[in-house]
Amino acid sequence: MDIVLMLLGFVLLVIGGEFLVRASVALSFKLNISKMVVGLTVVSFATSFPEL
Repeated sequence: MDIVLMLLGFVLLVIGGEFLVRASVALSFKLNISKMVVGLTVVSFATSFPEL
């Protein structure tokens, strides 16, 4: 049972990461700003937020 939960958590982590990247790229296109700026602000904040 532990292995199943660990695999499920890994799958959800990959899906969440993919969603974060796609949403940040879409945000950069919508606001007409550089992907680098979005990567340095939005993505860095989103990855550090759980630690807060």
